[in-house]
Amino acid sequence: FTLSLNYENWCFNMVFSWLKNWYIKRIVRKASLEWYEKTKDWSVEEWKDYQAKRFDEMKKNPWTSKIYPDLREMSYEDLLNYPMTVDYPEYPDGFPALIVIYTTGTTRKKTVMFTKEDALFNAKVIGALVHEMVGFDKAENVLSIAGERNYVSEMAAKSIGLFVKKNVMLYADEFVDKLDYIVKRGPYDAIYAAQVVIMSLLEKIKTKFLKDGAIILHTGDIMYESFVNFVNETVKKQGTNKVYLIDAYGASESPLLGVSHDSFNGILDLRPVLATSIFILEKENGERVNLLDADVGEKGKLLITPMYTLTIPNYKIGDIIEITGRTKKGLPLYKVLGRDLYKVTFKHPKIGVVEGYSGAMFKIFAIPFNTYAFDKLMGRLKTRYLAFIEKEATKATIKLYVEKDIDKDFLIQQLKADVHLLPLYEGIVMGNLDIEIYKENLSFLEIFNENWKGGHLKVPRVITDIKFIERPAQVP
Repeated sequence: FTLSLNYENWCFNMVFSWLKNWYIKRIVRKASLEWYEKTKDWSVEEWKDYQAKRFDEMKKNPWTSKIYPDLREMSYEDLLNYPMTVDYPEYPDGFPALIVIYTTGTTRKKTVMFTKEDALFNAKVIGALVHEMVGFDKAENVLSIAGERNYVSEMAAKSIGLFVKKNVMLYADEFVDKLDYIVKRGPYDAIYAAQVVIMSLLEKIKTKFLKDGAIILHTGDIMYESFVNFVNETVKKQGTNKVYLIDAYGASESPLLGVSHDSFNGILDLRPVLATSIFILEKENGERVNLLDADVGEKGKLLITPMYTLTIPNYKIGDIIEITGRTKKGLPLYKVLGRDLYKVTFKHPKIGVVEGYSGAMFKIFAIPFNTYAFDKLMGRLKTRYLAFIEKEATKATIKLYVEKDIDKDFLIQQLKADVHLLPLYEGIVMGNLDIEIYKENLSFLEIFNENWKGGHLKVPRVITDIKFIERPAQVP
């Protein structure tokens, strides 16, 4: 009798869960299609008008007023002069959170909360983008690997399930042990995962597990050119003729901030997701401009105002971006160059444990180092790499680890030929800088296993001011 009752309860729970999921999927899809049709042809001025109205509504929310009471008197245009929010606030007691997200925090840890309305709004906006780029149910079999439970990547992976026929969902702490399972459940129309997980999968799985024309939805790090080249070369070796990379740029505070504008035609530059956040660019000279008004070539710090139940003004996301172009409708395109300088600890089993700093731009003494341009060079040379910069009193050495033989003199001439890397060449000629090249197997699966502590792991390719904390064991 007990067994029969338990079975009946199990059946009831299964049916109830299926009906609930079916109902939510139906509601979200309908809202997504309506949002897409409403906004698909909006101009810059129409998006400004929408953002002004939504900001005016959200700033008056009582939960926002508890933290930022002065925001009620601010207009959309006034945000350009509003102070930067550096420290993410704690949510007021009683906040009606449906979803609670924890973040590893590249620079600082925090807790982010979304109400039911916030979550449905995010799902609607994501759904509209899925419909625009791919279409509902066009992806029949998708592999989604979330960073960790109760992290934003889990919310994104579950959202994907609303718009595809089958979503094989795993977590970062289990995919390494389930490679056979992953292959068995394939082939896949699409993959959603962080960059280091995608690289680990492609490195470890030797057989074809992606369909021709599959989509690789990349998140959690910069869309490095070296990564793009690695993916394209590796899938060909596995027997997949063509894949399309889509960059999904987001943060815990606002899950989707940008998406590749036209990946199917090779345009990976990001189009801002203007429905959920206001974007302000703080240029290198300190001047601020609404991203919608920024000129091509301008770059600086990205500040966002996520327009949710708790609206946080001009939050310093920590990334450096550059405006790269405009869409046919005049909307800005941008790329993420990297983060502000931040401290890292990095471990590799064959190199050791190092501490140092990484970021989009930094100086070696007075010599500027552009990490984005350096990665483009490594991408052209078709190698994965790690670069550690060790300083002495008046001289610094770039210890460059690569996976193929690269002649030092050839590399120096490549630095000379690139206007963004020319200062490195000049530093070498003047004797203030040297470069040492080491050939090493840079297994990203090993990097993941050694460094992952939850969430999406970002792999710093270039680390400056390094100190070796631990050397690898010497084998006789």
